[in-house]
Amino acid sequence: MGVSAFSAQAQEPTTLTSPPRRGGGVAVPSEAGTALVRGLLRQVRGCLPSGCEVVLLADRGLAWPVRVDFCQASGWHYALRLQRHTRVRLADGRECSAGELAPRPGTRWWGEGSAFRDAGWRGAGVAAVGLDGMEEAWVVLADQPGRLRHLRWYARRMGVEESFRDDKGGAFEWGKSPVGDPTHAARLLLVLALALLLGTSVGGQGAKCGRRRQLDPRHGRNGRRRVSGLQLGLRWLRVVVVRGIQILLKLGRLYLYPR
Repeated sequence: MGVSAFSAQAQEPTTLTSPPRRGGGVAVPSEAGTALVRGLLRQVRGCLPSGCEVVLLADRGLAWPVRVDFCQASGWHYALRLQRHTRVRLADGRECSAGELAPRPGTRWWGEGSAFRDAGWRGAGVAAVGLDGMEEAWVVLADQPGRLRHLRWYARRMGVEESFRDDKGGAFEWGKSPVGDPTHAARLLLVLALALLLGTSVGGQGAKCGRRRQLDPRHGRNGRRRVSGLQLGLRWLRVVVVRGIQILLKLGRLYLYPR
């Protein structure tokens, strides 16, 4: 799990590591966790250029009142996905669970609303949609009266999920690392970030040259990819090394967004 903060004009999110979680998988911010969240968000705020419009995104386990409060204090927008059992208050004063707003595929709802009753209610709007193939509807709390655009905002968070899988079991096995020293971990994360950038670039080059089906035999007929760009790159690097065809590698530029 993680949180993504991005400029509304930017293409790529900045990913923050989530704080510890308690309570059977439901995130409950402790004092230390709350302090960590605020500290990380302050670091992000300090790195952003002045005048840019910012949207903070968070998934179900990390949608906390502290994030809403920080966004309000910083002048940021937000789109936080709510858990289905979270209580929501509508404009007419009625209360319901978030899951009731879009109880089945094909249903949707948006409008004014708030959540986090125990914290005194937060937010200005809610948007919900249930789609085929979803285990659970998307219900998003926003800083404006809910609209479909807030669901589109939240959808951009999905771009970081693939990199989470790559960092963990998909490629680098970060979750199995025994490193506990923060300084050591920071150096290792820097190396992983560079490896991810280079591997994704090589994967983008392979896709651009038409090698995706060769490297991903299960690539769907409908064009839906089965593995990430990084995994494509690692597979192509193995082919290059084993066959001794390094001349085919083009490392002089980055291929991160092949058409």
